[in-house]
Amino acid sequence: MAINFQNSFNARNLDPKEIAETFIFSPSFDILKNQSHTVILGARGCGKTTLMKMLTLPALHNWKNKIAEKFREDIPFYAVYIPTDISWLYKDIAIHETRIDNQLIELISKFSVTTNIFESLCDTLLNVLTYEIHINEQSALIDIEFCFGLIDFLKLGNNTVPQLTSIKESLKLRRNVINENLSKVIYNKNYEFENFDFLHLNYVDTIPLIIDLFERIYKPKKKFWALCFDELEFAPTWLKKQLYRLLRSTDQRILFKLSSSPILPKEVDEVLKDESGATPGNDFDIIKMWEIHAQSNNEFAKELIIRLLQKRKISIKPKDYFGSNYRFLEGQESYTSDSDYIIQIKELASKDISFKEYLLSKNIDPDNPIPTDKKQLSSVFRKIKPVVYYRNYFIKENNKSKITLNTNKKFIELYSGYEILSSITDGNPRWLIGLINSILDRSDTIKADANVQFDEILKTSNRFSNFINNTPYNNDKYKLNMEEFIIRIGRFFENALLNKNFDSEPYSTFIYDPENIELTDIIEKGLLQGAFILVNENQESFDFDLKNKRFKLSYLYSPQFKLPLRVNKGIKLDKIISDNTNTTMPNLFNYDEN
Repeated sequence: MAINFQNSFNARNLDPKEIAETFIFSPSFDILKNQSHTVILGARGCGKTTLMKMLTLPALHNWKNKIAEKFREDIPFYAVYIPTDISWLYKDIAIHETRIDNQLIELISKFSVTTNIFESLCDTLLNVLTYEIHINEQSALIDIEFCFGLIDFLKLGNNTVPQLTSIKESLKLRRNVINENLSKVIYNKNYEFENFDFLHLNYVDTIPLIIDLFERIYKPKKKFWALCFDELEFAPTWLKKQLYRLLRSTDQRILFKLSSSPILPKEVDEVLKDESGATPGNDFDIIKMWEIHAQSNNEFAKELIIRLLQKRKISIKPKDYFGSNYRFLEGQESYTSDSDYIIQIKELASKDISFKEYLLSKNIDPDNPIPTDKKQLSSVFRKIKPVVYYRNYFIKENNKSKITLNTNKKFIELYSGYEILSSITDGNPRWLIGLINSILDRSDTIKADANVQFDEILKTSNRFSNFINNTPYNNDKYKLNMEEFIIRIGRFFENALLNKNFDSEPYSTFIYDPENIELTDIIEKGLLQGAFILVNENQESFDFDLKNKRFKLSYLYSPQFKLPLRVNKGIKLDKIISDNTNTTMPNLFNYDEN
């Protein structure tokens, strides 16, 4: 039975203590803990929720790391982790389909969100008492004055027991009261919705009052309070607009930490473009998870692999355990006549006429392709290295009239090894954990066989494809669903790499041009799920408009389309969509998973 990676390794399903056990420090976490408003952007599974939950006291106090103690001391705020409840969105949609007026719909939506925020605040207050002040809830030192004050601020009534857990339970019961009233309104046209006082509570005004009372009575360490809203892509529009306005908040004690998908909605764009709108770098920091990963040379993924090996009591270095794929990657190596790379060049030149012509055009002898100077070594030999290896593996013969590909060979060396494993998930911990664990399940403690790695990479690639393909989308103009759209792009890049004419830098990225405005929705959905990744965008700006943005396919598609794990030049999406060649080319790696 196939593992459901999306659920098994989802930080949303883990409590902060569990997350702390396997947490790996990263530059993103260092930025997130700063005394500033912060917006963290990334696809599903990239680790946003892990970072947000790690800010909480239970996670910080269960984090075993040499820097953990100092980090706990230095963090300048108490974090209130607020998960977005997907039911907010569905409830909004369901209510909009009824006869209820828009004003009441918004009131109920705000009540649902505000109640969730207060419940999360109760958790944080209890954590501060437990971890910082060292008072448990059963202690007589819990001040009744504070609990009664909190009950009064939240308009809970005199029947609520003055304990934080009881207060939280009362907030949950309040939801049931509203749901019952709502149901009566929907099914009984003569029933008037009861306008409770608590429906008009505003967390922006109420939380500072609660903090004042808490700090006066318990005197915790002087810190800020960070409201950490996770997965805002699923939140109601009014909340998103409000939160981005609050990035210029007036209460200096309150920080906002917001996580969302890579492309923010147009409504947020309007808020930030307003004269009084917050600006990145001045009012808040931005963390783009995909750029942090690209700039770190896969350090997070490498450390995660080490942790997973240690968990299995495997003390061998990852490069020794999984083997190395370095010779296929762009980088320095020997360029003597008997080196592996030079042999590869000779082999390819002997069967690929276009490559032979390319070498001659660069004044390189195909029979003795040795670099003559440093400039030629850098501009030609290092640049073409991955292309040479892949064409030599896949091309059987290429003359002027016909190109023949190998179709019955498993290309294990191209898709196995430590470097490939640490790159292929683009830093997405959820997919990487699943991939490495599936390899370790089939391996001993001495070495992971390359065949096993290859097989599990293909299985993971197919799982990823199936996950992405389940994204609902259909385009009337282009008649493409998500699967067909990705195949069109992948086959285009495959053909760019393996066609009759050798290209030293074949296309591997696409540019979303204005001619394809009808495809905006599919690009946005693909970005959210991690199928597409933004390339070379400005770290200090938001991406509201997809037009003229550059994207690559997730590296998890590379085995399906016979592509190197490399970012090359881009081509306009319109040219890819209008190209009808090779859209049904058989995949060399069709793999039926049991």
